[in-house]
Amino acid sequence: MRLRFWNFVDFFPLAVISSAYFIAVDAYPWLVAHAFGLASGWGSALSLEPEMRVSMSRFILVGGVAFYGGLRALLRHPDTNSAYQMWLRATPWNGRSRLPLGPVELAWPDWLALCALYAIARFDSPIDPTWPVMAFGIAYLLFGALQMDTTRLTEISLIAFGLGGVVLAVGRDELVLLLLACTYIVFVVGSRCSMRAIPMSVLGKPKTASERFERRARARGTKRLGWPIDGIGPRHPELRATRSQAVLAGVLLTWEMYCVLHLVDDADAFGLSFFVASAVTIYAAFARWLIYCGRHRPPISLLGRIGTGRLIIPGYDYVYIGSIGTLVGASAILAVGYILRIPLTVSGPVAAGAALTAALGAGPSLDDWNLTGEHRIVPAGSSNRNLFVKA
Repeated sequence: MRLRFWNFVDFFPLAVISSAYFIAVDAYPWLVAHAFGLASGWGSALSLEPEMRVSMSRFILVGGVAFYGGLRALLRHPDTNSAYQMWLRATPWNGRSRLPLGPVELAWPDWLALCALYAIARFDSPIDPTWPVMAFGIAYLLFGALQMDTTRLTEISLIAFGLGGVVLAVGRDELVLLLLACTYIVFVVGSRCSMRAIPMSVLGKPKTASERFERRARARGTKRLGWPIDGIGPRHPELRATRSQAVLAGVLLTWEMYCVLHLVDDADAFGLSFFVASAVTIYAAFARWLIYCGRHRPPISLLGRIGTGRLIIPGYDYVYIGSIGTLVGASAILAVGYILRIPLTVSGPVAAGAALTAALGAGPSLDDWNLTGEHRIVPAGSSNRNLFVKA
């Protein structure tokens, strides 16, 4: 087992978290007594109350470990460092060899740090010792899944369902650790497959002329052809969502929201569920309208519609059906749940998931709307001169 520089760097968060915990929870009363020259008995008198000790332990151990888990997943991944990613693309690195700045997956220093934090929570902290491990696992797997390639939807979905199961299993330590271990195995498989796609995204042989053109434009760091040519061409693939992906996104949102509400007290869960469902619905409808109509304006103005008698333009106004359907559908689900006395902790997540599915999956597709809709295309920003092609 070879020691590398990043092996020692991995111990730095452990040292910070453990030092902060011992200073704030254990050593603080004695430090205050010593600083003011008080008698030794004052250290016990200044010790934290049990409730304050629990709160400080949760804040430092659980919150600090969760922050460390998120950073651990992000800082080592090439997607968060464009210079690092471009360097990998320009070298013989093929996705199967080791990363120069350390692995994205957990290494032995990470496991050792987790064991140490578990021991601190077990023998010195009043909180459940599985909470720091669970906080690290959820943050690490969540941010790690967000860095995966979009083609790994199976692994991303399994990770999302697994994390929801971890939240539901709070209080059953063995089940929590088992779910975290299974979810981590899925993450390792998906992460390694995503890593293999990094060099091929540029160095792989393009299959079509459009792909060759896209790679050349990306390598130059410029737009494709500028406005208005870009405005009437097909959109980038990352803006497209199939119907199955829209349904999957809605199901995942419903599941995650239901699992999170399971941790909230019943008195607060109902209000929180209604607020989140309403916010998701309004945001999804507004985002869909902004994406579809931000640069695609009506062929005539409102006064023009009134003057010509064309109050409704079917070739343009049908784009509003998706946003209106998102609002109406989610509201109908909440209303039916209220009439049937279904708890908001159930109807709220279902309404939020349905709103997201409708916003992503309702027609028309971006390509159909961009190429066949009865609209006029305007620049994204009137002050951006780079949008125009210099003749």
